[in-house]
Amino acid sequence: MDVPDQVKSREELAQKLDKDLDQHIQNILEKNKGFKYKDGLDPDRLDEQLRLIPAFSKEAPTQEDIDASPALQALQALKYECDDPEACAVAHKDDGNYCFQRKEYKKAIIAYSEGLRQKHENKNLYAILYTNRAACHFYLGNNGSALKDATWALKFDSSHKKAITRGAICCFDLEKYKECIEWCDKGLAIDKDDLKMIELKKKCYVQIKQKERDQRKKEMRAVKDIKKRKELIDEIMSRKINFENGSTPQHIEQLLNTLNKPESGKLYLDDRKMLHWPCYFVYPEFAQSDFIEDFSEDICFSEQLAVIFETYPPWDVEKAYSLKNIEIFFEDIKRNTLIKVNPTMQLGTLLSDKRFTMAGIAPVLMVMSKITEFYKVTLENQSTEDF
Repeated sequence: MDVPDQVKSREELAQKLDKDLDQHIQNILEKNKGFKYKDGLDPDRLDEQLRLIPAFSKEAPTQEDIDASPALQALQALKYECDDPEACAVAHKDDGNYCFQRKEYKKAIIAYSEGLRQKHENKNLYAILYTNRAACHFYLGNNGSALKDATWALKFDSSHKKAITRGAICCFDLEKYKECIEWCDKGLAIDKDDLKMIELKKKCYVQIKQKERDQRKKEMRAVKDIKKRKELIDEIMSRKINFENGSTPQHIEQLLNTLNKPESGKLYLDDRKMLHWPCYFVYPEFAQSDFIEDFSEDICFSEQLAVIFETYPPWDVEKAYSLKNIEIFFEDIKRNTLIKVNPTMQLGTLLSDKRFTMAGIAPVLMVMSKITEFYKVTLENQSTEDF
């Protein structure tokens, strides 16, 4: 059968177009044979990349996913691009709820805060956002912030039960028991059978009584301490001790206040009415010292030194410092004279001597070995006398 010329021309045209298209594609391939598409999917990371494409995602993306995906960022932007502030606030609330369920409380706070920035007339929505943000602060341990948000929630809805419950719990944790009772009363005004509010209110009364007892004990201890301090100062005054900056009760009180560190020792009066002092023995030859935390005034110097020099100190290489060789001195500041102390003397006797001056609250005594050159040179250049 003969084919009409018109049909032949159409077939020839189609074949020519196909041939031209094939040639054009081939030319493009040849021209770009070295080109590599950089933004394509990586076969080794296919599952991860598909998860960031909204159409293929099987679960809600995290904020990290959104930050890594321009497509997700665009969708998120579209979500909040609306002319209805209330709808936008609801969207932020939903985001906050999602983060809250995942225990991502800081992210939830950001979402709820964005929702609260929207201006609308829905007071109940404001109350919900404040209450939800209060819950986030509570679980983060920010009870103060949680209480503020619960308080704000009630300004928009005075009967919001969750806000009242949250505020009551925060007050209890902050030991604001009287305020907690007020919050509980608000909750019980709405539901008088609310067991949580009833139990919390009972606990508040228990804690209030306990705090009152503790406060009374504290006040009694304070009165007792004041009495003991006065008795201590009176005993010190009765010894007629010569303090460098004056021996008034006020000055002694100031000195006692310096004994607030363990390394400062403690000055106290025992049941026998004996004063116990912190005391220093200094060894000028070696720039060393020993600190006695508790030196009773009825103990003689030889007893204390016997404990100190039971063995030779590490700095005494020549082994010159022993009980039989050491001598004790203090300086009479007014006469620039070294006073030699008898080792059998009690501390109390020394402290009451008018030649001995206390620079602080701890007596300071000098110890030297009489068989050393340092001892000889010191005594040659300093006037001395026996106690």
